[in-house]
Amino acid sequence: VTLLLGESVLYTIVSLSLGVLVAARTASQRAAMLGALVGTMMPTALLSGMIFPISSMPGWLQPLTNVVPARWFIVIARGIMLKGVGLGYLWHETLVLTAMALLLLVAATRSFHAQLD
Repeated sequence: VTLLLGESVLYTIVSLSLGVLVAARTASQRAAMLGALVGTMMPTALLSGMIFPISSMPGWLQPLTNVVPARWFIVIARGIMLKGVGLGYLWHETLVLTAMALLLLVAATRSFHAQLD
């Protein structure tokens, strides 16, 4: 339960920093909502492996799933809840989510400060 909670917090940080980045890069609330819908929700539903298995996607589309944070969290959640594995097995997915969190936090912070000036 503790590992799942920690991984969920990490995924939440990635999602929130992506939302802050979209909001900081757009000029209006309407544009931010549309950008978040098209840029995050649709790819998450279609490319995360939640609805369609990644292995059954076309070959050219499979590498694009690597930039969707939900893809990595679904692997983590399935591993913890269904297989009962620990961090020793899920270290790669955790490392990818951590790298995404750091990259998006830095980009969102720089965009947000640039807009305040």
